[in-house]
Amino acid sequence: MIGHTPVRTAACNKQVALQLTQLDKQADVALAGDILTRDCLVLQADTPFTPQQQANLFVRFLAQSFYVSGSVESSQADGQGHYMVVFHLNKDDNHLQTRMLLQLSKVEQYRHEMARAGRPLTMDEAACEWVTRYAEQFADEFDA
Repeated sequence: MIGHTPVRTAACNKQVALQLTQLDKQADVALAGDILTRDCLVLQADTPFTPQQQANLFVRFLAQSFYVSGSVESSQADGQGHYMVVFHLNKDDNHLQTRMLLQLSKVEQYRHEMARAGRPLTMDEAACEWVTRYAEQFADEFDA
């Protein structure tokens, strides 16, 4: 297994480490705090990735780690030395892992929203609140 370090950007909690691999390219990435429809995540990377190509995302969260497969839909420079990568998850290949990653992403998105509203939360605090408020709705949407 390749060594993984927590991502460096302020947009991501240090408890979450993500690494995107595409062909011979591999880079640490961060959740950009956005989830798009159609099972897509927006990731921040320091390097561009090739659109319309398969990729794997390694996820380490606390003591758990897993891979999800998918494809890069787009990879665009953000004007600040980073790239915003839209990663489309292959829900059929890794249903449970995809569900876990999307829930983790939703919690991170919620944490960002609360911080913008003047309520900074730890990942644990955000997870507890999000699960109480939104987990049932998420499950219904995910399973639909």
